[in-house]
Amino acid sequence: MKEKTIISIITPCYNSAKNIEECLKSVIHQTLIAIEHIFIDNESIDQTVGIIEKYATASKNIKYISEKYTGMYDAINKEISLAKGEWIYILGSDDTLYSNTTLENIASRLLLDDTDVVYGNVVWGKEKKIYDGLFTYEKLLSRNICQRGIFYKKEIFNRLGLFDTRYPAFADWVYTIKWFCDPHITHSYTEEIIANYNPDGCLAVTTDQNFVIDQYRIIEQYFPKEFVKIFRLEKEVSRLTESSKLSADLVISLDTTVEHLYACIEKLESENAHLNHKLGESRSENARRDYELNKIRNSVIWKAVKPLRKLSRSIRKRTRWIKSRLNTSGKINNDATLNQALPCNITEFFNSYCTSSQGLAGHNEPEKTPVDIYIILSSSISDTQLLCSSIAQNTTEPCTITFFIKDSLDADSVQDILEKLKINGTIIEISGKNQTTLLHDQLSNSDNHFIIAEGITAVPMGWTKKLLSPIREDDTIVSTTPSFRDKSFFESAVSDIIKKFNLHASKECFDDFFYSFDAREDNCSYLPETSWCYAINKDRYKVSGQLHEHTESIREHLVYFIAQQTRIPKNKALIISSCFTSTSGSAADTRPALHNDHFFSSIISFHPGEDDDRVMDALFSLFLCASNESSATQTLFIDHDLGGGANLYSNKFIEEKIKCGDSIFLYTYKYQEKIYDLTSISQSRKVSFQSKQLEHITQLILRFTKINTIIFSESVSFPRVYSLLSQILSIKNRLNITLTALIHDYFYICPSYTLLDHNDEFCNLPENISICQNCMAEHRGDFTLLYQNVEIVLWRKKWLYFLMNCDAIICFSNSSKHLLLKAYADIADDKVAVIPHNVEHFTKKEAEPTKKACDKHRVTIGVLGHIGMHKGSLIIHEMLQIIMDENRQVNMVVVGLITPETTNPNLSVTGQYAHSELQDIIHSHAVDIFLMPSICPETFSYTTHEIIEMGYPLAAFNIGAQGEIVANYEKGLILHTIDARFALDAIENHLASLSKIPV
Repeated sequence: MKEKTIISIITPCYNSAKNIEECLKSVIHQTLIAIEHIFIDNESIDQTVGIIEKYATASKNIKYISEKYTGMYDAINKEISLAKGEWIYILGSDDTLYSNTTLENIASRLLLDDTDVVYGNVVWGKEKKIYDGLFTYEKLLSRNICQRGIFYKKEIFNRLGLFDTRYPAFADWVYTIKWFCDPHITHSYTEEIIANYNPDGCLAVTTDQNFVIDQYRIIEQYFPKEFVKIFRLEKEVSRLTESSKLSADLVISLDTTVEHLYACIEKLESENAHLNHKLGESRSENARRDYELNKIRNSVIWKAVKPLRKLSRSIRKRTRWIKSRLNTSGKINNDATLNQALPCNITEFFNSYCTSSQGLAGHNEPEKTPVDIYIILSSSISDTQLLCSSIAQNTTEPCTITFFIKDSLDADSVQDILEKLKINGTIIEISGKNQTTLLHDQLSNSDNHFIIAEGITAVPMGWTKKLLSPIREDDTIVSTTPSFRDKSFFESAVSDIIKKFNLHASKECFDDFFYSFDAREDNCSYLPETSWCYAINKDRYKVSGQLHEHTESIREHLVYFIAQQTRIPKNKALIISSCFTSTSGSAADTRPALHNDHFFSSIISFHPGEDDDRVMDALFSLFLCASNESSATQTLFIDHDLGGGANLYSNKFIEEKIKCGDSIFLYTYKYQEKIYDLTSISQSRKVSFQSKQLEHITQLILRFTKINTIIFSESVSFPRVYSLLSQILSIKNRLNITLTALIHDYFYICPSYTLLDHNDEFCNLPENISICQNCMAEHRGDFTLLYQNVEIVLWRKKWLYFLMNCDAIICFSNSSKHLLLKAYADIADDKVAVIPHNVEHFTKKEAEPTKKACDKHRVTIGVLGHIGMHKGSLIIHEMLQIIMDENRQVNMVVVGLITPETTNPNLSVTGQYAHSELQDIIHSHAVDIFLMPSICPETFSYTTHEIIEMGYPLAAFNIGAQGEIVANYEKGLILHTIDARFALDAIENHLASLSKIPV
């Protein structure tokens, strides 16, 4: 069966022979196979068509036509009509995809996110800048999203039409405005770098007079009216801010305008109330306050944001309501909830200091760009042996190495070392006064950016990449160098860390940690005379690296060269990005390798405030915890924060793992606070990180943890479910670790995670999925406040993709496995394991209930647990009404809580209980039989197992795990109809048959 095409890449071209082969190769080498590449050539007169033909012959996924077109977007529109893929991606003939895994990385996002457009970043031009992050309305007014970073679902071209060919250069900008501002078109941003974009390509047009003429009309036509009004009233907002005496340093923006206006009114109303209670306050002062208040209420801006204010009130009201509904279960496990560490908000810190293009060395692919390395050897043969050994082990890039040997070393001995270590290096002997000139000539003739060093004794893994990455990303940077620190500095820093975190910190730890930040300056660095190392921008050196006549050494020349780059900002002259450490001596002697008590380090001098200092401390603690753990597993555990059985499971799981010395990274969404939380938990420490952005948590996990397994337990209440699934799969794939899904409820199948339909009845997963879609449209359950307008076909498609990419799926009953496989027939039966929960948490007491004389002829039906609507609270209410109307001799007792509450003379409610007290409570109420009234299929029922463990008769409806267990219980009674009267009659008859109590 032919695999469905996921992505169609379309490339218009004209006389593109110079670059089109690189474009083709970047697509051909993609690890994602389900793609096609379509070319329309504008009758090129160079070798463009020949190059395409060569590759098309070898690959059936490459298609092309050569015909005249009237502009770039005319060609793109034709290619869209030819495309077979579900998604469209436009790649210029002068551009390339960023890496061989780009499309594979983005595919999970395209398939999982419920979105019509996905956009990411590009590497821009020769400057190698990363363009341009998350867009807002305001940002889109001033610049466009780069088309090389955008993936369009093909279907949106049917809804919005094709590109407008009236705009030869900016038709993509107009189209971006159309989909970005259309409330019916969903879009999402990914931090992935998609392509290397060449703004000087043959198709790059820089002028578009039609766009200039039409721009204001386009903005008026497509941007939300409320936004346009607020944007045009920016001066009014500033004036209003000043008149209400808000702090001058507050920044008023679209996102905060309404909140600031509310703050103005609350402030003035508070002042009014305070003044009205003050005796002797002048009326004129009160009048002034009233005047200020009325001025705000009557202002144009206040009227303009009325729709937003109404929406704000609606959201607040909605939030209060949903909290009251969700908090019912949240109150259950307060005694079992983990004590959270003091939260550390990383949102602003990550926005300020971290870039998506950087990360820890261990998480990135090795750089394959050639580098020239020049090493000046003047130390002993033993030091040379150590240095060459570390170069051989830790140099991951293609390179040419030249060793300059001074008089003190023997060239033959060095050659023997190179041959033994299989280093293909050139040896040049230098001596006398001409050595600086000789070295300078070598540097001037370098074909690549180069590194030159003297006096170093070892290099770390990926050292060339660490030194040269900044130069490669920004060609305005002249040179990078590691900073040298005195030995005492490191010892002092280690002492502080041990005291604060009780952890060991090596120089390698410092290096790996700080390498993940986008730092450009260290005012505390210095270069001792004996050891030095520079990475040099070859282009800058060739232009400005003339040898000064008074230069006596190559190092002096390099210092002079860098200092002369006055047009380069100081903070880009020297960049701290590398740490050179190693071990020396025998195997038993593992002391740091120092040269004259100096070493290379990458301790970065930030200049942030106290909050950022606390974030740095917390991040370093997290990183060191992960680096120092000797445990076999470091688990990322995803869970909701709403209480109930899933949280009981997670608490117990975490407790057991911590006892074994493992580490847990608990990832939750705190619904009440509307914030994502990652808490690192081990035996001796706990640190919590929070952000309002899902992507920041992903960055945190990839940069600063060393997880080796993922447990996906619960995701109910996470606001961006599809994005969460995409991010989790991205973490799994990038770290190459295992992923296990736990089936605690049926959220994997339906947003109504109890499988109750719009009539509050168990749906049993109808085979006709249109029934499910109609149910979603009419449903008014709690979940609709979290997930609105859900398309159930898309929901199942996303979750199936996620589950198919899990390494294991664990159910806790055969019933839940049956329902899961009923929904997803493509999942192999042997991939889903059934592992019931452990319920051995209390000791059974051998005691019989004792009835009071007045109750000997009454039946007592017990209900165990916290009974909400899906647990059967309405069934209980109906049974009580029947008992009262028909004067039946039946009592009911809820051992726990019931929601909604009810007052009935035949009902007792015990309230919350401790498991150690459970059996005494049951005995005291003389329960004859228990009823499990759940009207939804449980995935596992703790309370059912507890009742069976205690030996009581038990009735349950014939659904879910509870029905499965009771059907195999000798004292069990299966109720085949979910109905209050049927249940009451069946229970009384069952007890009569057991001769338990005469009826």
